[in-house]
Amino acid sequence: MPAGKRRALRNLLEFVPAWLLLKLLGVLPREGAITAAKLIAKAAYRLHGRLRRVGYRNLALAMPELDPGQRRVIVRDIFMSLGRLLGEFSQFPKITRQNISQLVEYDGLEHYKHASERGRGVLMLTGHVGAWELCAFAHGVYGQPLSFLVRPLDNPLLDRLISRYRELSGNRTINKNRAAKAVLEILRRG
Repeated sequence: MPAGKRRALRNLLEFVPAWLLLKLLGVLPREGAITAAKLIAKAAYRLHGRLRRVGYRNLALAMPELDPGQRRVIVRDIFMSLGRLLGEFSQFPKITRQNISQLVEYDGLEHYKHASERGRGVLMLTGHVGAWELCAFAHGVYGQPLSFLVRPLDNPLLDRLISRYRELSGNRTINKNRAAKAVLEILRRG
């Protein structure tokens, strides 16, 4: 089988279970989706040795003072955090202007609006801490859609699925590999 067809088949074989998982979690109530996704994350932590080892190695490089037990706790907690994030992410199609305040309390929106009113655009820098996907999504639902940089996933089918969810609130994703021109244009437009 040619390499291109193998890659297309692999993309499809990765996409179908991911799509199914996202849709199944999406029909659950929010707390059920988060609980189920955390169980999946716990299983992934136990079964996916390569990802665990990458996490341990990266922590050893970044924080050599930590002992192996401390690294294990941090990597396990990262898996659990990603599980919670998956549960939240699956619920995006249910989030509306009417129910967003039950999920996200936006403290300081007036500061963003004040900066935005100057008409030159607002550049925000954030980290992947907590429910970062939900925070960006909420910004759009609160009526202030964002354009934000993302690293495209290696699987284009999964990349389009994730982008569709991220953009349900009016947000727009920008491929970070081709970002300079797009970011400058968006800032120029205010």
